[in-house]
Amino acid sequence: MPEHTGTSTEPTAWIAARDAFHRHALGKCPDCYPPLGRYCITGADLRAIYDRTPWS
Repeated sequence: MPEHTGTSTEPTAWIAARDAFHRHALGKCPDCYPPLGRYCITGADLRAIYDRTPWS
């Protein structure tokens, strides 16, 4: 089993897109409800950016 090095292997752009989406949709937006796929305009835009951002 490989030893954990404590470094992230996720690309920086993907992390930024994920964090922006999570902060908004899972944060304080009363109109976003991710379990049902319901997002406000900003949440939908952030989700689209997150989905389009390549992992590698």
